[in-house]
Amino acid sequence: MVKHAINPLLLQMGHDGIDAKFTSDFGQHTILRYGSDYNRSHVDIISATMNLAAKMQSVAETVK
Repeated sequence: MVKHAINPLLLQMGHDGIDAKFTSDFGQHTILRYGSDYNRSHVDIISATMNLAAKMQSVAETVK
């Protein structure tokens, strides 16, 4: 999609193309909120699935 649709359009409009990496997996996750201020607190998602997806992301090839 990026290589054949989005980047050609961006280049045609005079913009630089973008690079993208996509990984996916599925499973149960735990969502944590750090802090009590709903608008300023950090939200994190943790699970074995997220850990695997992060590792997959680090070795995924960048699409140009």
